[in-house]
Amino acid sequence: MYDVLTIGSSFEDVAFELDQGEIIKNPKDLTKQMLLGFELGAKIKAKKVHYNLGGSACNCAINFTKQGISAA
Repeated sequence: MYDVLTIGSSFEDVAFELDQGEIIKNPKDLTKQMLLGFELGAKIKAKKVHYNLGGSACNCAINFTKQGISAA
């Protein structure tokens, strides 16, 4: 039995460490001031790939568990 049952989204976040790409400054658009660009159709090699849980339900369950509360 759990102390807390979380309801909501759960995702697997994937983050890539790259040493390729070009930073493009875009001061005309306040919501997209810096962009990361690659050649169209290019194959990009990742130095490392990181997988993490995400989403509101997963984040809550993980934080409850870190505090010693049984959660799912």
